[in-house]
Formats: sequence, structure tokens, C-alpha cells
Amino acid sequence: MIMAIYKKALNVLLQKPIKLWGISLLYGLLSLVLPALCGIAIPVLGLGVGLLLETSMTMVYLHGYRGEDVRTTNLFECFKDWQTIKRVLCGMGWMMLWIFLWTLIPIVGIVFGIIRTYQYRLTPYILVMEPDVKPTEAIKISKERTQGWKGKMFGADILVIVAFYVVFLILTLLGRIPYVGFIFIIIMVLFCLAFALFGGLFLGLVQAAFYEEIRTWGSYPGRGAYATPKQPRQPKGPAGNYPPQGYDPSQGYPPQGYAPYGQQPGYPPQQYAPQQPYGQQPGAYPPPQQPYYAPPQGYDPYAQPQPGYQAPPVPQQPAAPEAPQQPAAPEAPQEPPQA
Repeated sequence: MIMAIYKKALNVLLQKPIKLWGISLLYGLLSLVLPALCGIAIPVLGLGVGLLLETSMTMVYLHGYRGEDVRTTNLFECFKDWQTIKRVLCGMGWMMLWIFLWTLIPIVGIVFGIIRTYQYRLTPYILVMEPDVKPTEAIKISKERTQGWKGKMFGADILVIVAFYVVFLILTLLGRIPYVGFIFIIIMVLFCLAFALFGGLFLGLVQAAFYEEIRTWGSYPGRGAYATPKQPRQPKGPAGNYPPQGYDPSQGYPPQGYAPYGQQPGYPPQQYAPQQPYGQQPGAYPPPQQPYYAPPQGYDPYAQPQPGYQAPPVPQQPAAPEAPQQPAAPEAPQEPPQA
């Protein structure tokens, strides 16, 4: 699922790299200059200006991810009227206050602060895109919607940072190779410059992508929502061309002309003769059954024969029928003697 969001965010970044980079650069300059100038007179005013600029840049990422036209005026979207300014300042200030209070817990405060940061990540989107929600209720709604998504959002952020440091370390080690190491050092400098220019843009688009996904699904749908839909599995039939087209199981054998693998058409033969046992002639199988001899009632085979007792005759096997003799050829008529 993270790879799918990376792919969508990268496509948006490749479509509008110059425009998004220009707005991001302007945001970086304004976030340094305006809060500093306002903070000289009123420190709290500088913090408020910084929150308004941050929320406006969040909306720039969202409009860009949706494919909408992004302009420089979007950077001042939260400054358009007093109602929007008050709403954004109240909601974002309330969010930052709770994150700060959670970080004050001894030992594990940093961990709880990171967890609350991801739970409240949707707060700026809710404050701008959902005006019917109260500013102080935005963090509660964000906490409910991010249920099941916090690990995904953390993984998407940390994966980019880990990948950057891994590439940086590899290029640094390759830069120590004699004679050709300077080539890898140049590549490392260009890589760090590209990450500094477009890394923040990519992470901002990824954050907007999670808001869109959560808004679409409502809650984490699981891995199957992002998987490629599988085609229904077809039942696997027997190998070969069986059963042939038009086969009727009530007919017994397949129709004439069907030949299994390795056989010629016409199998089985029309006149199929069963295999004869060894030593038997065709037509004599099975052998004729012999008449069953039953001894008389009360017969004892171990008793001595009594005078006058005659053993029953042994049944004789019927003789095989003799083959019919061919009739003798008629004699040729004799010619009469000649005179």
C-alpha cells in the first residue's frame, strides 16, 4: 500500500516539478522572514503566521495531489478572511498544545509525542476542508480517522529518510576509492541537492495522499484493497483433449474419431475383443463351467464302503464338438472310349 502511494505522489511530482518547487521555495522564504519580523514586535504573532503558512502549504500539496491547478495564491489560502484565520489558529494551536503536553511525560514523553503527531496529522485538512467541524473537535476526528493508519504513515515517512541515508552512506564509501572516488563524490553532492529541493515536496504529497485514502476508505481497509483483483479460478480439467466436444457420457465410449494421446483415431475399435489368457484360443474364454457334484446326504468320506455300495459314476466332461468334415469333391466324369 505504501508503494502505491509513493507511485501516485511521484507521478504528481513529475507532472508539475517546477511549479511545486517554486511554491515550496517561496513558502520556505516566507516561513523564515514573516515569523521573524512579526516576532520582533509580538512573539505570539510570529507563531500564528507560521501556523497559517504551514496550513496553506498543506492545502497546496492536497490540490496538487488531486490534479487541480496550483497557483501561488494558494499559499495564502488561510489568510483570506478573519473567520478562516481564527478557525485555523484555534485548531492548530489546540493541536500543538496537546502534543506539547504529551511530550512532558518523563522518559516516554517523546514516544507519546510522536504517536500524537500522527494521530493529529489530518487536523489541518479537517480545519480547511470541513468547516462544519468545531476547531477543538478536529483533533478528535483526526484521531478516529487515523485508527489503523498511524503505522502506515510512520513507515512511509521513515522509509524515505532511511533510503536517503543508505544512499548517502554508500556514495560516501565509494568516494574513498582511489582515482575514481571523486566521481561518486560529485554524484553524492547532486543527490543531496536534489533531496533538499524535492524531498519535502514528496513527503508533503505523501501526507496529502494519506488524507485522500482515509477519506475514501473511512478506515484502514487492509492489504486486499490495494491488491490487483484476481480473476476467478477456472476448474482444471483433465489433460489432453478430454472430454471431446459433443461428448455424451450416456453413450459410454467417446464418439467415433476421438483419439487419446498416442492413439490413432477410431479408439476404441468397433469390435473389441477381450484379451485372452495365456494358452487359450479365441472363443474359448471363459472356459465352460463343469457340472457341480454334490455328495448324497449323510455321506462320510472316511467310512468304510459297505457291501453292495456302488460309488457314484464320475461325470464325464463333454467332448469337444468335432469339426464338420468337408464334403469330398465330385469325381470328374470319364470320357467315353473312342472308336
